[in-house]
Amino acid sequence: MKSFACLLLFLLSGPLPMTVSADGSRGETSSGIVWDRTSVDLGTVRLGDVRSVGLGLTVTAETAVIVSATTNCQCTQAAYPRKPLRRGDREVVEIRYEAREEGYFRKTVTVRYIADGESRSEVLSVSGHVDPDRKKN
Repeated sequence: MKSFACLLLFLLSGPLPMTVSADGSRGETSSGIVWDRTSVDLGTVRLGDVRSVGLGLTVTAETAVIVSATTNCQCTQAAYPRKPLRRGDREVVEIRYEAREEGYFRKTVTVRYIADGESRSEVLSVSGHVDPDRKKN
């Protein structure tokens, strides 16, 4: 009964501040930045190859500044705009992955930013499979 009451209270508390588009991408309506997508499947990557992908963002806050973009592995790097952003600005966070080991991978980039004076973060990811039989010459 207690869990039912908690669930009911949760459902009646109102909608969550998240939107989901038809293609499955999501954007936070109150985060100050709306991402075109937060994850990308790179498919099959040859061992030794480097793949880059840009993840687009739109600023919905009056002002925003990306403070950092940290990765969970040395094989992944991220480049981000270093200038202050204003409402309506469209920018890209570029993620670069170097296939150093064979098998499945999922690498994350944690983007920390300040939007309208509040610290926030978003986790972006790239995934795929490194094919050991297709070594780069």
